[in-house]
Amino acid sequence: MEIGEFSSEALANNLIGDTTTRRYYVYLPPGYDDTSKRYPVVYMMHYFSGRAGDWFNTFAEKLDDMIASGEAPEMIMVAPDGYNKFGGSMFMSSPTIGDYETYVTQEFVDRIDASYRTLPSNESRGITGCGMGGDSAAHLAFKYPDVFGTLASISGFYDYENNEWLQKETETIKALPEDFSDSGMSTMAGWYLAGAAIAAPNPDKPPFYLDMPFAIEDGKVEIIPEVWDKFIALDPMHEARTYQENLKELNAILIYHGNHDPEVSAEIAQGFSSLLVELGAEQDYLEVGGGHCDMDLEPVVRFFADNLVHEASEAEPVAEIPELISGFVDNDGVKIHYEVVGEGPPLVLVHWGSGSTKDWHIFGYVDALKDDYQLILIDMRGHGQSDKPHDPSAYDAETQVGDVLAVLDELGIEKANYFGYSLGANLGWALAKHAPDRFHSYILGGDAPSSWDDSEWAAWMLDTGAEGWARIIEDATREIGVWSPEINAAYAADDLEAVALNSKALNAEDYFVDLPDMQTPILLLVGTEDEEYWGMVYAEQSLPNATMAKMQDLNHAVGFMLSDQALPYITEFLAEVSAEEQAPASGMDDATVAKIEALVEKTMMNNYLPGLAIGIVKDGEVVYAEGFGVGNVEEENPVTTQSLFNVGHVTNLFTAAAVMQLVEQGLVDLDAPVTDYLPYFSLDDPRFTDIIVRQLLAHTSGLPGVGIEVDAEWKRMGHDNPDNEEGALERLVRGLDDVTLLADPGGTETMFSNISYDTLGDIIAKVSGQSYEDYMTANILEPLGMDQSTFILDDADAALLTTAYQRDAATNELSEWGFFPSNMQHNPAIGLISNVDDMTKWAAALLNGGELNGVRILQADTVAEMWSPTSHMGWGGIFQDFGTGWAVADVDGHRLGWMVGDVPGQISNIALAPDEDIAVVTMVNSFRFMGDDEPWYATDIGVAAVHELLGLDFEGIWTD
Repeated sequence: MEIGEFSSEALANNLIGDTTTRRYYVYLPPGYDDTSKRYPVVYMMHYFSGRAGDWFNTFAEKLDDMIASGEAPEMIMVAPDGYNKFGGSMFMSSPTIGDYETYVTQEFVDRIDASYRTLPSNESRGITGCGMGGDSAAHLAFKYPDVFGTLASISGFYDYENNEWLQKETETIKALPEDFSDSGMSTMAGWYLAGAAIAAPNPDKPPFYLDMPFAIEDGKVEIIPEVWDKFIALDPMHEARTYQENLKELNAILIYHGNHDPEVSAEIAQGFSSLLVELGAEQDYLEVGGGHCDMDLEPVVRFFADNLVHEASEAEPVAEIPELISGFVDNDGVKIHYEVVGEGPPLVLVHWGSGSTKDWHIFGYVDALKDDYQLILIDMRGHGQSDKPHDPSAYDAETQVGDVLAVLDELGIEKANYFGYSLGANLGWALAKHAPDRFHSYILGGDAPSSWDDSEWAAWMLDTGAEGWARIIEDATREIGVWSPEINAAYAADDLEAVALNSKALNAEDYFVDLPDMQTPILLLVGTEDEEYWGMVYAEQSLPNATMAKMQDLNHAVGFMLSDQALPYITEFLAEVSAEEQAPASGMDDATVAKIEALVEKTMMNNYLPGLAIGIVKDGEVVYAEGFGVGNVEEENPVTTQSLFNVGHVTNLFTAAAVMQLVEQGLVDLDAPVTDYLPYFSLDDPRFTDIIVRQLLAHTSGLPGVGIEVDAEWKRMGHDNPDNEEGALERLVRGLDDVTLLADPGGTETMFSNISYDTLGDIIAKVSGQSYEDYMTANILEPLGMDQSTFILDDADAALLTTAYQRDAATNELSEWGFFPSNMQHNPAIGLISNVDDMTKWAAALLNGGELNGVRILQADTVAEMWSPTSHMGWGGIFQDFGTGWAVADVDGHRLGWMVGDVPGQISNIALAPDEDIAVVTMVNSFRFMGDDEPWYATDIGVAAVHELLGLDFEGIWTD
């Protein structure tokens, strides 16, 4: 079995914000690797509240047994994921949930046909499923007979209106859910909402974006007929009539039902079968002893064996399948097994203890990486198909380093990337020590570079025995839905004595001692529930070029098995390494670097700045990134490009981008009154009803809020009593009823206003049906890979947070501000916590027209619109106009977009020249002179760097 995933374009822009990245499962017949023949494919659709892997293994085991006994010919079976926030998509389409029909019938089918040796025609494609899957299979076969020519529906519900079990279960609904986290969202409530999301989508009704199918009256559920009627029109009984002509195009239909099904009576299944006969369809009805989805699957396998076309015609096109090469090298008399698959930069993969090369296939890594990398999979000695000596001296670290180098030499590879997990990570640490010149980068998962005595663990494993160990692995993999007979057999064949010797040798060495100055990029991959977590944290802090990927709530084993959790970190890291390898060391000439660094050092010295970080993007690449000074004066921890700052009003740019995302989706109208989205928005000023969304973005609403210069705003900022509880934004907006406008809305006077952007944040929350923070994370931070950025202080890595300082104008003494600025009421205006590494990704995406690494957050014309002037500042210099969120200016014929962010003890700036593809990000952890005005150090340095890169002279705004 193989596990893969891909990002679906068809599911993009669904209104409920469901992920577009979907895992799928593939069963390959036993002879697949030993022949070049092509196979029919059975598509299996899972039941409601399930995922792609559910029920798949049961089917795979039956298929495996019948192929082995000769009762069925070899075929491929695959399972796509149709789960969504309601509990299931029915594999149908609507704006609310996304286009699942295109996702399955085009994207998924095309991916399977391109990746495996299939017979790519409807005659050789069957579709099946149980429960929701049975109904979904019927729907897709009825509607798309040109894709799926053979249907086996198992334990389908078929006739929703006359199902007594559904009627009885409906009475268990006791509450009307308010959002997706609501406890009232029971499975049954979710089923009704899932149906309404397809049959009655409504983009004007967040958070579910549908017309409610039921109400609660006096504690009892009442079904709303007009919505229910739309839903039942989509059940198989009704759709069979809708697609009557298509039924005749299907090669074969099987209705398979249990005579003791507690959820769907046999009479309903019989009625559905009779209807198909009445409509002229060729079909078989088979009723056997059993309940719901728990009958013997042998008749279903036989049905597909008899009705799918199993031989290719000469006219069928043959897709190119990446060739897998398998071989052995000899290292001092010990044979080491390896496999090679894919094309691109070489990436060595080494498994965990008692594993083998098979793990990388089974857990989905090979499928996910082979299109972009040449994968070199190696069985460590004592494992898989490699030799398994029982001499302890055969396993010392340097010898095992030689195993890897022997494979690379055999393949003619001078330098590669490396990915090892657990014991494989330990081997990676050994490679970093003994062969550092052979690797561009290391991805090391689940094992820190410290020594430990594993004799107790080895004794336990040996006492358990290979069969017992295999059962433990089987239980773990079954629990998370990735079990297969192949992996169970592999672990049952382990030579645990050899495994134990290997583990003892690699764990005996402390690599920390040898690696303090290691400059090779390292990604440390670890679950937060892994026993190695804190060791990995220490490794990240100790190694100068290490980054850490924390997989929330995953333990050691699951952190590897659930590849969909690990792969985003891995692919992003490898892409960055590749970019760095291809770029010159600094990406800028030495003279330019020297000028910028001289400006930084002079500014820091003259103004007693504790720490500063800067990043420069040019032509789509980060060409310079560096930290200076310290994050905390007493601890003397150096500022790096990962050091976290509060970016202050630079957050405006993110909030503005989120609003424009909703504009692109047709959910927000820039010229609509604010009260259209926030009915409770009210001021102590009758002009408040005239304020429109566009004016909030352009700071022309007349709302006050120019930082600390307005006493009322300072008080409203609530730094002494921050509101960091759920609903903070709404409470802020509801509390504006004592505010008076300073100017007419939409007038010529520009007044920078925190309140405007906090109000925009509440609009984002209400329109999206999510909290502001959740929306921003899901739609901007995560898509761009801004993994260390957050709006929640408690979620920030405390080890990376810089300390906020102030300086006394008279004595030049620095003192801590006393707190790190954080207040959820003002997150949309000033709340983002970020670093140079993440902010350069943001800048690169904008310079690229709203797209980074194939992920688009905004359309290019939207980004251009945001840099177009909408209101006038007129203060001279770069203080010319406001665009949408951005301050914009013309500097000697060059467009400039910029924003400064200042909060107590922190100041940041982003400045970019979009026509020249240049951006500079700067961050400082000291804000204001006590008793004097604050020079904007970060702005001076950032704008000066842009001028330097444009070949222009620049005199500082304030900074000496």
